[in-house]
Amino acid sequence: MPGLPPVERFAAEDEAAGMIISSSKPEAIIIDCKKVDSLLWVRGAFLPHPSDASLGKKFKMFDKIIPSLELDITDLLSEGPQQCIMCGHVAVEECPDCFKDSIFSPTGFKVFCKNCSAQVHSHPQRRSHQPATLEIPKGYLGRGIPHSLTRDRLELFAVLCIETSHYVSFVKHGPSNTDWIFFDSMADREGERDGFNIPEVQACPEVGMYLEMSPAELANQVPRDMKGVAKRLFCDAYMYLYQSTSMCLYR
Repeated sequence: MPGLPPVERFAAEDEAAGMIISSSKPEAIIIDCKKVDSLLWVRGAFLPHPSDASLGKKFKMFDKIIPSLELDITDLLSEGPQQCIMCGHVAVEECPDCFKDSIFSPTGFKVFCKNCSAQVHSHPQRRSHQPATLEIPKGYLGRGIPHSLTRDRLELFAVLCIETSHYVSFVKHGPSNTDWIFFDSMADREGERDGFNIPEVQACPEVGMYLEMSPAELANQVPRDMKGVAKRLFCDAYMYLYQSTSMCLYR
């Protein structure tokens, strides 16, 4: 489904299967890449994901994953108005069957106003579809003109990575794009069998530099030539952590 990052594609497929993502805006979301085993967005195209992230390098089917810095979850919330994908009016119906229709593939969720739903489902191939009625918040009923909705977005603030059994993490610790730190719990070791691991925390501003690049620029980066520890984030990512900066202020 070109145009959708892998996280949103995964959530959209769950929604289409009848799973509720959230009833209201969450404080944070953790995306487990191991669970996203349908498609991944790599170099401008979707590729299958290996069945288990712990199987090692030889099972990887991609060079690197380019994470979304922002995750738009507006359409993943069960409470809140949505816009018709055809005309922009308030949507009143959602069609899981249209979700699988390749004609609508770039548009994500298939939600329509009453008129557009009738037009779409007048096509012989879609007459058997069974659209479901959406719950429209009070105050939006009767609005027929296109309106602008406030989008609910989460920001990427941490990435957990794994290479075989060695976990490391990247955490954004400040407002600047380069405010990233790298944590390695097994950076060094004292002793052997009865010894202990020595953790290490270091600044990695180069990560922010790469994350600000366009997908085309990142696709041309050779992982082994990346500066500092950036290669680990793009090549060994296992979990992405997103947070709402506004919701964090109230909890």
